Amino acid sequence: MYLAQQQHIRCRRNFKVILCKILFIVRIWEAISYKRVFLLMLNLLVRAVTIRSMGNLNDTDCRGRSDSGLKVLVSREEIAARVEQLAAEITDHYGTGEITIVGVMTGVFVFLADLMRNLSMPIRLDVVSVRSYPGTSTSSQGPQLTLPPKADLNGRDVLLMDDILDSGHTMKFLLDMFSASNPRSLKTCVLLRKTLSQPVDRPDVDFFGFDIPDEFVVGYGLDYDDLYRGLPDLCVLDPVEDAG
Repeated sequence: MYLAQQQHIRCRRNFKVILCKILFIVRIWEAISYKRVFLLMLNLLVRAVTIRSMGNLNDTDCRGRSDSGLKVLVSREEIAARVEQLAAEITDHYGTGEITIVGVMTGVFVFLADLMRNLSMPIRLDVVSVRSYPGTSTSSQGPQLTLPPKADLNGRDVLLMDDILDSGHTMKFLLDMFSASNPRSLKTCVLLRKTLSQPVDRPDVDFFGFDIPDEFVVGYGLDYDDLYRGLPDLCVLDPVEDAG
């Protein structure tokens, strides 16, 4: 009788232990499942928010959507073809001699990189930074040098590159400054030459990609309030519509 009672007690204890282990395993499985579901939902949410926040930056908006405030002015295919032509023009002018390219940051960096890859002569590279369009301004506020050139331009063949010739204030400002360094030659190259509604006294450029109307353009390195630089096309932006 005593042995039977002890065996019954041990069975109950073993049953409780087994039950506890099963419940523990079930809770762990539930926790893992909930965690996986939570992480999956969080990942989907992050992706949705990212896509939504970048919706006005992708090329489908620039190419097709009328509600994005963007309209393609020059396509990526036209840009690529013209950059190759510009490289050929620059090569015809300089030949195989070494040149020093000075790029005006930040809008020119995509154009500069693409053009350099199509040039075969030895190239020295320097950059300057001139602040002309602060923040959301769509008209030049006058040039302010924020990063001077580091290279010694004395006796060198210098090619000054900028993204756009607008009022010409930045170009004239830099040409005057570079001329004081006594380069052997000083030429200019811009991606865009804007046709202004009012005539202005601005310097001529030696090489340019496209003549464009008097519109505010973004993409291919050009920005509005530090946005849209990554667009592969050059697009007209309506800042009023975009802000709304």
